Amino acid sequence: KIKKTASANYEKIAKAIGIMKSKNIKVSLININTSDYSFKPDAKNNRILYGLKALSGINEDIINLIKEHRPYTGIKDFMERVQLPKIPMINLIKAGAYDEIDEGFNHDRIKIMTYYLYRVSEPKTKLTLQNFNGLMTNNLVPDDLNFEKTVYNFNKYLKANKKSDYYMLDDKALSFFSNYYSDYLDSVEIVGGIGYISQKIWDKLYKTTMDKVRDWLKDNQKEVLNNYNFLLFKELWDKYAFGNISKWEMDSLCFY
Repeated sequence: KIKKTASANYEKIAKAIGIMKSKNIKVSLININTSDYSFKPDAKNNRILYGLKALSGINEDIINLIKEHRPYTGIKDFMERVQLPKIPMINLIKAGAYDEIDEGFNHDRIKIMTYYLYRVSEPKTKLTLQNFNGLMTNNLVPDDLNFEKTVYNFNKYLKANKKSDYYMLDDKALSFFSNYYSDYLDSVEIVGGIGYISQKIWDKLYKTTMDKVRDWLKDNQKEVLNNYNFLLFKELWDKYAFGNISKWEMDSLCFY
C-alpha cells in the first residue's frame, strides 16, 4: 500500500503564525541545517523554526534526504551532495533555507537564487550549428543571415520527408529548391510526379550554404554565447523567480 501523508493546511499555518507574531514570538525562515519536519523551538536564537513539511513542494522523502546529509556549508555544498527536483530547490531558496549558512554568497538570497538558476539553465560553453535553432528562437541571429535561417528550416523539412537515401521534394519544397538552387535542378529526379534529390547532393549544398553561419559563430562566439546563456537564465528567472523577496516567502511559506 502507498502511504499517504496529509498535505499542509496553509490556512491553519497562517493563523498560527499570526498568533505567534501578535505575541512578539519570532518565527524564523527555513534553515537547511536545523529545521525539522514540523515547527520547533530554537531556544539558542529565541525563535520558532519553520517546519520543512509546511514548505510548498517538499515531502517526507525529500526531508529525510536533506536530514541525512547534514550539515551543509551553503548552496554549492548542498547541490554536490543532494540532487533535488527544480521546484523543491527553488522553494527552499525562496524560503531562505540557505541564508544563514551561505557565507560564499554573503547570505544574499538573490545571489543564491541567481547561482542556482544559472546552473540549472545549463549554460553552453560553445555554440555550433546545432544551437542555431535556439539562437533563432531567441532572436540572436542577424538579418543578413535571413536566407540561411530559411535554408536551415528547409533542411529540417526535408529530413522529415526522407525516403531511404533521398529527400522527397513535394510541390512546396520543389518550388523553394527551384527558386534558390536552380543551378542544381538537374540533380532532381521526378518519380510518379514527385521530386527526389539524393541525400549526398543536398547535404553538400546545405553544408556550403551554412558555412556563412559557421563563420559568423566563429567571429562572434564570445558575444553570442554570453547573450544566449543570459537568455537561457532569464527564461528560468522569469518563470520561477518573478517578484521580490516578500513574494518568494509568500509563495513558499505563506508568510513573510
